[in-house]
Amino acid sequence: MNASLRDLGLAAAGGSLLALSPLTTHQLLPSVAIGTAGGALAFGFLLRRRGSEAGDVHPRTARPAGSAHALPLAVLGLLALHALVFAPTLVWMFEHWSRDLWLNNHGLFVPPLVAVLSWLILSRDDDRSVDASAWGFALLVPGLLMLVADAVIRSHYLAALGFVATLPGLSLLLLGVRRTRLLAVPLALTLLMLPVPRTLATHLQLQEITAWGSHLVLVGLGLPITREGIVLSGAGQTWTVREACSGFSTLYAAFAVSLILACFARSHARRGLLLLAAPALAMLANVLRAAALVVLSHFAGRWTLDTWLHGASGVAALLAALCVIFLLADRQGLRESFS
Repeated sequence: MNASLRDLGLAAAGGSLLALSPLTTHQLLPSVAIGTAGGALAFGFLLRRRGSEAGDVHPRTARPAGSAHALPLAVLGLLALHALVFAPTLVWMFEHWSRDLWLNNHGLFVPPLVAVLSWLILSRDDDRSVDASAWGFALLVPGLLMLVADAVIRSHYLAALGFVATLPGLSLLLLGVRRTRLLAVPLALTLLMLPVPRTLATHLQLQEITAWGSHLVLVGLGLPITREGIVLSGAGQTWTVREACSGFSTLYAAFAVSLILACFARSHARRGLLLLAAPALAMLANVLRAAALVVLSHFAGRWTLDTWLHGASGVAALLAALCVIFLLADRQGLRESFS
């Protein structure tokens, strides 16, 4: 029953992906017809192959039902169709990952990290039985609908969210509920692949927080600095905390790293500490960075803000936050996971 359900699920998923792929005309009736025909052919192929494998009972050639080589063509075909359907979305995500050094470049490292974690988890699973769950359609179908809807509104973000939503759906269809639970952490990490718009910093009030915090530091140092919103003033100069200096890049990178390190922690307390400390450390590092820049320009001149020191201070703030986060991590659990 499970094998037939998996065959039907693979065929239906493959037909759906084929119907939505660039290989069709994107008109309703022709796309449905092509998808249905492709799914029917795939289902017939799977049934025929399963029948031929069932007839081969020679002791030296018989294999357990959970062999890693069961239905390789069907699985590879389904994954290839999935990649084909989401190819424009993946290209758009890659462009965002490689475009902005300070915002989304960590996305380049998420896919290989997820792949390595998934391989480590599955390689330690001794149960090789075949499993499949039709619950995968509950995630796969909405993800594909997001892709279709995004073709109309052209936001790209909806399609990217749909891509991430289909990954646990594929896991349920191909690996079943138990293995998908084992892969919960790597699948959750795929959310970090979603590009984040820089304007989100404005909605989070990060500029105001940075200006407020740096003003407290400057006043504590005895400098005659006043604050009005995101503008600091004093000694005939003004400093504005702009979006690029809001600390959003440091905040997002720190949270991403803390989330990854939390996956290797052996206690809930350590995980909670990492996730709660990341935003506080990131904002503290950026506040100190902004205050240092104001102090530097106050005593050395405003020209210092146009030098390499401005960018280097951002690197220093990020590295400082990441170093403290790493010190808080469960390094023994990290070593054991990769040993």
